[in-house]
Amino acid sequence: MADAVPIIGGIIATLAMTLFAKATFAVLRRPYNILRILGNMLLFEPYTIVRQPPPPTALTLATFVHYAIGVSFAFGYQQFVINNNDDRILETVVFGIVIALVAIVGWRLLFFLHPAPPDIDLKTYLFVIALGHFVLTACLYLFNAFI
Repeated sequence: MADAVPIIGGIIATLAMTLFAKATFAVLRRPYNILRILGNMLLFEPYTIVRQPPPPTALTLATFVHYAIGVSFAFGYQQFVINNNDDRILETVVFGIVIALVAIVGWRLLFFLHPAPPDIDLKTYLFVIALGHFVLTACLYLFNAFI
């Protein structure tokens, strides 16, 4: 059962992060959808469409990759924050900073390696992605506080 905690927490926290990003992009009036962009980019086509959904297999792969990364962050949170008996709030903030930076580097790398990344405002996109990882971390903190 102990191994299920980061899996369940990771799925819930990733969902919260994804919904946060979706709501933020809607408020900003940006047509950005993390799973749609990731799914279309994973095709590595000579063009990337932002507004059109990717084929079902690419969307499924993007969803799996997105949530697998979220669950891996939850396992990292369990290892480095929950299993450490120091200041959980401070460690949660530091963990949030670290995974936000990891996410920014990962997305920048994907945009760099892609033959035709989507034409989006990358600074805004990455800023929302970074904030989303603080939402993910806060959800992990709350999830682990109440289990």
